[in-house]
Amino acid sequence: MSKIPKTILLASSNQGKLRELTIIAKEYNIDILNPSELKTEKSRPDVDENANTFLANARLKTDAFFDWSKMPTLADDSGLEVESLGGFPGVRSARWAGEGLNDKQRCRKLLEKMSEEKVGVEPQDRLARFRCALVLKTDAKTYFQSEGISRGHILTEPRGMGGFGYDSIVEIEELKKTFAEVDFSVTLEKGFRAKAARSLFENLKNGTPYSD
Repeated sequence: MSKIPKTILLASSNQGKLRELTIIAKEYNIDILNPSELKTEKSRPDVDENANTFLANARLKTDAFFDWSKMPTLADDSGLEVESLGGFPGVRSARWAGEGLNDKQRCRKLLEKMSEEKVGVEPQDRLARFRCALVLKTDAKTYFQSEGISRGHILTEPRGMGGFGYDSIVEIEELKKTFAEVDFSVTLEKGFRAKAARSLFENLKNGTPYSD
């Protein structure tokens, strides 16, 4: 059985991801370290996320930050897949609309694209899912990985003031609300990243690594 690390570096400074993963990791007595907290003279990796799956992109980030930090490293790659758009924006969720946009602008761009593509207004015509892939590298040869999914449909207008990313425009099937409308405690229980995190940390606790 693998030894559970007490501290894990997160290969991201995204505050939303950091907050969620830090709280869930605490359930397993694991501390999450922000890259900015790591004291090193080496430049932080700039990873080209050019893979065509969330898991492959997460692995790219995990490898780069593990080599940089020489410590157990967790990477997240996540996004929104719209069924009627063939899974778009998918792995390009944070980048497809252009550089420098905030979450609200990206949401608006996606709603505009769906209107241009003449996607219907009925929920069954606007099916979508959030997908999160997590990869943890504990040593040079050992990986743990998991995925979490939350299904729903794209709204015609944003709802809610919380969350981040595309949270405000997707009504989650099991909640009948967006993640932007619910308390953060609900996201920690029902969210796609929370599901992926608990699955991964359970694999870690049980000593069940991923093998190619």
